[in-house]
Amino acid sequence: MNKIEKLIKRPFAYKIDKNDERIFNNSLIFGTLGTILLTFIIILFLKYDKSIEFKEQALQSFKISLLISIPLIIILGVLFYKQLMKIRNIQKLAELIFSSKYYINPQVTQGAARRNGNLWLNIFNQGLIGSREKFKSLYFPKFYISQRNNQIKIYIYLDGSNFQEQFINLDKKLELVYGLTLTDKYIDNEHQVYVLKLFNEKDRIKFTNIENETNKIKLMNNLYWNFRKEPHAIITGSTGSGKTYLLFYILKEILRKGYDLRIIDPKRSDLSQFEKVSNNLVAYNKEDIIQTIRDTVIEMEERYEYMLNQYGNFGEDFEAYGMKPYFLIFDEQSAFMTTLDTKEKKEVDNLLRNIILKGRQAGVNIIFTLQRPDTQFLDGVIRDQLHLRIGLGKLSTDGYRMLFDKIERNFNELDTVGYGYYKIYGKGEIPKIFLSPYVDNTQGVYQEIVRLIKEREL
Repeated sequence: MNKIEKLIKRPFAYKIDKNDERIFNNSLIFGTLGTILLTFIIILFLKYDKSIEFKEQALQSFKISLLISIPLIIILGVLFYKQLMKIRNIQKLAELIFSSKYYINPQVTQGAARRNGNLWLNIFNQGLIGSREKFKSLYFPKFYISQRNNQIKIYIYLDGSNFQEQFINLDKKLELVYGLTLTDKYIDNEHQVYVLKLFNEKDRIKFTNIENETNKIKLMNNLYWNFRKEPHAIITGSTGSGKTYLLFYILKEILRKGYDLRIIDPKRSDLSQFEKVSNNLVAYNKEDIIQTIRDTVIEMEERYEYMLNQYGNFGEDFEAYGMKPYFLIFDEQSAFMTTLDTKEKKEVDNLLRNIILKGRQAGVNIIFTLQRPDTQFLDGVIRDQLHLRIGLGKLSTDGYRMLFDKIERNFNELDTVGYGYYKIYGKGEIPKIFLSPYVDNTQGVYQEIVRLIKEREL
């Protein structure tokens, strides 16, 4: 890859050098000396100021200059501090390279000088690399760092060295070194790329958020669930994790956008409240639940039948035929499965598998909510087709593994309701931080959903 290609791929990225381990210390020294010098000049000026008599006009000019210079000094100070922190981040990456020994020590060639009888002291005095006549070139990895908008991107050139396996598994080390959250990780043009970002509450939206995107549901300021391309979802979380209010928000958006909806609530918990508003919306006893799942399959098959009988839309999905998205919300699915006998369980498994595998093109989606994503109740075929996965609150290591398949990051825990991690399959390798929509009026949540149900006459 030539220099122009590098610039396009990594604009404004800084390449880590062998001397960058001390770059922050040097910058701090020069910055401190500059500040001391500036302070000394101001003190001298003020002392000189007392020794002369200013005319009224000169005094006025001095005051104006002071009013202009003080804000300017503050702005320059802030900019200098930000630049200093960027330099510190460069040094941190250099320190990581050196402390982890991701380089090969110089090899002594014949005729290398041994001053003072101490070869390593000689190397230290000359720098990490001596002259070509005395030392062979050492191996040093190609690390690049790009910093902007509270985000750090680190690019590592994958050159096939002995360190390559370590370079593609630096997730935990980088989070610890920078104190930031890893938000993405991918390979791009022979480079392993890590994206780290500062945790920001501003990414959270309010429950009252209104977004009119078609076939999408906004979950955070930087996150949309495009269920047309990424069908089916699973939401897990223990009591008090914010799972119910996230489900209520999604329910509100489904109703507000006019999508078709059915709800299954075997434990007769929060969702069963809406039975008082609509008799046909919520199923909670075993017979009604199984029938609701059957009805969903029938709806899906009827949609396929309709699409097959139309002409001119070959290869298109439900939207091309003017069909509404259809959602089946299945709350606490694992609790329901424990109530079934062998025959019933087999039927329900087959029905759910049918919806999961065929639902996308017909616009039929399932949203499962569980306290724990147990493989005993969600088999591999179903779990693999759940594109949106959200885990709220504190999950066990096994819980994260079952939800996200494999663990490639540190899962930090914050004392914040609605905090967790999400992953959309096909969009990044690692789970990212998730913040449920903020609810400031719990009673208003129920009232808004009731209003929408009545408005829709469901």
